[in-house]
Formats: sequence, structure tokens, C-alpha cells
Amino acid sequence: ETVLQVALDFEEAFGRSYGLIEPYRVGDAEALLVCAGAAASTMQEAVDRLREDGRAAGGIRLRVVRPFPVYTLRALARPGVPWAVVDRAFSPGSTGIFRQEIESALYPLAQRPPVRGYLAGLGGNDLTPELFREIWEDAVKDRSEREEAWMEDSRCRP
Repeated sequence: ETVLQVALDFEEAFGRSYGLIEPYRVGDAEALLVCAGAAASTMQEAVDRLREDGRAAGGIRLRVVRPFPVYTLRALARPGVPWAVVDRAFSPGSTGIFRQEIESALYPLAQRPPVRGYLAGLGGNDLTPELFREIWEDAVKDRSEREEAWMEDSRCRP
């Protein structure tokens, strides 16, 4: 509630609004890329490129972590439309941080989308539109929930 009030005050003062999340071309998407921070602009570029190629891509930019936008995310959930959550941080022995939060948020839904985690950009490595495309293609190809995918593996080997 406080975050939303501050957002309204900001909009009144500066004429721009920011919500808890920023859905991007999600309406007819066959899979969604989910990320936060500066990487979200690159994700949106990847979505646009996929759309230019005739693919129904969409994305969600997380703008706040606390309070986590549980109900806002649940409103976007559609059964069978996978969410490819791109994390730049992970909890050792577990999964990506945002993947954990999103899985918890969507868990109570009777029909929830598959959530797949992708760890990328660790150690300051770049997240490129090509990498986001690769992640999106993987999510569409295999819509199951499975182990976290470490996207640096093939790029960091000599």
C-alpha cells in the first residue's frame, strides 16, 4: 500500500508512473521472460525481436522486491504459459532468488504456469538480447518445471 502511494505521489510530481511490475506484451504471449533491474530493457528488446520474427513473446519487469507483488503477478498467470525467470543471483543449494519468490507467489493457484529458472549474468557477464532469445526458446520448447539452467556454462569455457 505504501509503495503504491509513493508511486502515485511520484506520478503527480513528475508525470511518470511506475507500478510494482511492468508487464510487456504479455496478452497473447506463449512464454514470458521475467527479470528485474537494467536487464529488463534488454529483455524487452529481445521480446520485440522475437515478435518481429513472428513469435509471441512477452515479458515482466519486476520493479519491487519488498513487498513482493504477489497478487499482481498472480493476475498475469495463465496455465500452460511458461515463465522463464532470469536471475543474476542465487541461493547456494537452492535456486535463483526471484524464481523462489515467484514460485511461492504462484503456488496457491489451482492452475499455475510452469516456472523455469535461468541463472545468467553472474559475475557481471552481459545479458544480451541473443541470450534472452535462447532462454525464451528453451522455455517454449520444454514447458516443464525442472532444474535451474546455468546459462554461462557454454559461454565461459575456453
